[in-house]
Amino acid sequence: MVREADKVVPNRRLTCERLRQGWSQQELAHLVGTGPDTVSRWERGLNFPHPSMCKKLCELFAKSPQELGLVKEDTAGDDRPTLTFPSLPQVYDPAIPLSQVGDEGLVG
Repeated sequence: MVREADKVVPNRRLTCERLRQGWSQQELAHLVGTGPDTVSRWERGLNFPHPSMCKKLCELFAKSPQELGLVKEDTAGDDRPTLTFPSLPQVYDPAIPLSQVGDEGLVG
C-alpha cells in the first residue's frame, strides 16, 4: 500500500520556470552544474535537490524555494512548508550484530 506521504508529485513549478526561461533540461543542468537526468528527476518529483543545488536554483531563477516547488508540504498538522533533504542510506555491516551498534551507527 502506498502511503500519502510516499506519492510522487511532479514539480510543475520548476518545470514552468525553466520553460519560461526557454531552457532545456540539459541547459538548466549545465547552468547549475549537474546532469540533465538529475533535473528530470527533480521535475518528475522523484528527488529534491541537495541544499546547495536548491540555493543555486533559487539564485538562478531569483525565486524562493517555495516558488520553485523545492519544499515538500508537511500535511501532518503543521502549516509551514519544510525543506526536504536527501536521505542518506545507513551503513550496515552484516558481520557486526545490531546489538553492538550504538546510536551513532558504525564508526570507521
